[in-house]
Amino acid sequence: MIFLPRREKQKRPPGNPLSGLALVLTVLLGLYVLRLYNLQVVDYQKYTTMSKDNRLRPESLRAVRGEIRASDGTVLATNRNAVELVYKGGEVQQLERIARLAGITLPLPQIPNGESEIVVKKDVPQNNIVSLEEWLAGQQEVLELRYRVQRTYPAGIAGNVLGYMSPVNADDLLATDENGQPLYDRLDLVPQQGLESGLESLLRGQHGEKLEEVDSKGRVVAGRDREVREAKRGSTVTLTIVPKLQKAAEKAIEEAKDEINALNRKNNIPLIEQARGAIVALNPKTGQILALAVGPKYDPNWFSTQPKDPKAIAALLDTKYKPMINRAVNVYEPGSTFKLVSNSALLENGAGNPVFQCNTSYRFGRIFRNWNRVRNMGPMDARLAIANSCNTWYFPSVVRFGPMAFGDVLAKRATEFGFGEPTGIELLGEKRGEVPSPALFKSRGWDWRPGESLNFAIGQGNMRSTPLQIARMLATIVNDGKRPELTIVKAIDDKPQPPKPMTQLTGTHWDLLKQGMEWTVTRGTAKYKMEGFPIRTAGKTGTAQTPQGAHQDHAWYMGYGPVEDPNLVVVAFFENGVEGSGIALPAVKKVMAAYWNVKLEPAQK
Repeated sequence: MIFLPRREKQKRPPGNPLSGLALVLTVLLGLYVLRLYNLQVVDYQKYTTMSKDNRLRPESLRAVRGEIRASDGTVLATNRNAVELVYKGGEVQQLERIARLAGITLPLPQIPNGESEIVVKKDVPQNNIVSLEEWLAGQQEVLELRYRVQRTYPAGIAGNVLGYMSPVNADDLLATDENGQPLYDRLDLVPQQGLESGLESLLRGQHGEKLEEVDSKGRVVAGRDREVREAKRGSTVTLTIVPKLQKAAEKAIEEAKDEINALNRKNNIPLIEQARGAIVALNPKTGQILALAVGPKYDPNWFSTQPKDPKAIAALLDTKYKPMINRAVNVYEPGSTFKLVSNSALLENGAGNPVFQCNTSYRFGRIFRNWNRVRNMGPMDARLAIANSCNTWYFPSVVRFGPMAFGDVLAKRATEFGFGEPTGIELLGEKRGEVPSPALFKSRGWDWRPGESLNFAIGQGNMRSTPLQIARMLATIVNDGKRPELTIVKAIDDKPQPPKPMTQLTGTHWDLLKQGMEWTVTRGTAKYKMEGFPIRTAGKTGTAQTPQGAHQDHAWYMGYGPVEDPNLVVVAFFENGVEGSGIALPAVKKVMAAYWNVKLEPAQK
């Protein structure tokens, strides 16, 4: 048997150890190419947009708030850049040098509990800002210069009329316009009170927007921003206010303090620290407000700083003198100034011009008293009753007319004169006042008794009006029944505003009313204080009783002139001013003197 030789089993060549790695790399490379394809082709638009969004950051362009000016161009409210120094805690390098430049005393104050920072200087000197920026470089997390726009009121007058601005709060950030867009952002100042608030839509302007280019660390790349929406400056509003007259009215209120205190000493009443009142001056032919002064006054600059000036906090919390109340648009009993409306209601409804004795009192169910409780002042008609403010002429006049009927007649006439409704002035917060009537009482479940009509006739009881309404009432009589709508805006962006319409009241006895007010000055309750004044004026004193009791009455005086062609109406009101002829009348006289450039001797004031 022949055996063939066994063939040896052929051996495989050894494998390449890199082949597996090559396979893995091939797969990874394929995935990478696929990812690149998705990024650069499929998702190109998506990531291009994201890249741009990350590179361009939107930033608000602040609108410049419009200025407020007086009639002669005097700037009453404007803006300036302010810089404050904010401490956030931690160690500050070169602190002593920084403190000298910023004008602060060391050591730095402690940050209040619950707060993350504190303003250590609210108005850094402008000349030192560049140097401070150099020394603060790299220390922004500890000490920072913060820029803001500050509303400022350089003239120092008409603060209660202008109102004020304050930093935005959480509630303000929720406010929206008619389109649902936010009205304010965290850097805004928000108007409070006065014309700043009443004219907000004109003054605010519109913020714009720009896109800032930033690097990977969020730092702004200089010169690479672009504007998306232009900011629009707020309108410049020119008021009808005459600065000279406004200053005279504010000074007259301040000076009344001494006159009121003289009466308070005499009557054993506690002395006051500040007079509380209002003075309104207007042109009866146009309804333009020439002066509107309120006391005590406040400075709007107290409120525009951050943090608020301590004087601002004190004014907000004052419950005795209440400087935050604009008494020109607040309501009070008008007292005897309202008697002109009662005269008009009687005369225009057929009551004639009867003559009655001006006795010390009048009995109608109970005793109704005259202001003069010492002597009978003699027979008087309507003109003398106005001149001498004789209560006991009005009482029998109302009884003869019919007390219940007269309540409705007088309410209707008062409404025609504009009581119980706004005067048209552009101030927010103007009170409407209230005109009592049998119908109003009935709606409230009250009884209108005949005596209500007697009190109503002399401006007492439930009658409430503002000094502005009294001024409009007087202007209506001066205009022979043409009732003006009041305004304090003269022009917007130098464009004169058209005159507001006048309403013609029915009536034919305007001359009798005016003659009564002329007699007030020549032979009545204003004679003593107005003697020697070179301009012929007319007017009416008023004293309104208050719940505080005797010698705490409100004081009124309303006057106009020149009698032959009136171009000025002035009304003065003082809370607890005791008497109109002694306190309010001299204040009106000072304003009139300022308007007509009359120099008053000390004995005439």
